[in-house]
Amino acid sequence: MSGVRYTEAVSDSFLHVLPRSSKACPSAGKQNDAVDYLRDRFSFVRCETHAHPVFVDAGLSFESVACPLCGAALDIGWWGERMDIAAAADFEELGVVTPCCEGESLLDALRYLEEQGFARCVITVTNPGRELGPAEVRELQRLLGTQVRVVRQHM
Repeated sequence: MSGVRYTEAVSDSFLHVLPRSSKACPSAGKQNDAVDYLRDRFSFVRCETHAHPVFVDAGLSFESVACPLCGAALDIGWWGERMDIAAAADFEELGVVTPCCEGESLLDALRYLEEQGFARCVITVTNPGRELGPAEVRELQRLLGTQVRVVRQHM
């Protein structure tokens, strides 16, 4: 077949480590300690800090979002509208009233399948080849001085 080239689709995966609180941003020294710890275990690690929280999503792994108060599935359209409103305010205000039970919650507290979150500090491992173990997550929490969540992103 002349002139036709076939390429295999390449996908990347990422592990994002971020503080559970969207307002938290560990000191540069703590960030460096956590990055050094991860670089001893993975090849490609970087850390980014932001003036305002950013949304760290699961990429193609994102499946659904549910109310943390009553467990009801939330309409993606409703969620998207709330995300647009929060984005217009640089994700500084994450408060929402859920349509299912009219309870007060936060975009950051909604139950995402897969894990997602908001953060000012994001440490990313590119193509890790494995998950972080519980002991590694505990050590990262110790090094960063805060509770963390791990977002698995597939692109």
